[in-house]
Amino acid sequence: MSKEYWRSPQILRESKEDVELLKNLKVRKSVTIVIPGVPVPQGRPKFARRGNFVTTYDPDKSRKWKAHVKEHAEPQVTELFDKSIPLSITAVFYMPRPASVSATKRPFHVVKPDVDNLVKGLTDALTGICWVDDAQIVEIRAIKEYSEIPQTVLTVEEYVKAQF
Repeated sequence: MSKEYWRSPQILRESKEDVELLKNLKVRKSVTIVIPGVPVPQGRPKFARRGNFVTTYDPDKSRKWKAHVKEHAEPQVTELFDKSIPLSITAVFYMPRPASVSATKRPFHVVKPDVDNLVKGLTDALTGICWVDDAQIVEIRAIKEYSEIPQTVLTVEEYVKAQF
């Protein structure tokens, strides 16, 4: 191509429009958090009688998982998302494949734990570390996959409503 092509007024005009468009785009804040280990779903609450009162508490497995998530997330999150910011999260739960299950027999993780319980345990654990309140989350995308390396990868970003 000749140099004249790059200097044509039409190309320059499009370039200026692109620059204006880029100036008006809002940069979305985002963070990706990697939590090693087999993901654990939020368990059913347990109840205990204390005199005349009944209290609820997390099962041990759920409580330990939340502590594990907090321990690994705190160094990866630099600042809390403001409570006025709506959030979108994408969580990918990499589950170990049992030796008895081949990739051709069952390519997708369609057995327990349920993906919604995995998300609940994760979002509860990150309250106060990544966001002020998990009510800020307005969009969730969650995926369960088999992997050689069990872990959870969570991406949190400011929610921007799609324009159609």
